[in-house]
Amino acid sequence: MKVFGPASIANLGAGFDVLGLALESPGDIVGIKESSEPGVRIKRITGIQAKRLPRNSKKNCVTIAAENVLRRAHVDFGLEFELEK
Repeated sequence: MKVFGPASIANLGAGFDVLGLALESPGDIVGIKESSEPGVRIKRITGIQAKRLPRNSKKNCVTIAAENVLRRAHVDFGLEFELEK
């Protein structure tokens, strides 16, 4: 599965974080595949900011969230992520 997460502009005038605009571009594309191995892994990170992002799944916000969902759902499979910045 692939999903697109649009970037946003927040803090517009006096609206602070209440007002924001979702942009058509730029944004992130996250690819997710089920894995027979338990846990969450980052297979690849590409794009302009790729070198600045942690590939360690314990330090990347995308995989930290996914790990928590899997743990709470008590599933016996894992996930592999491909991130495009």
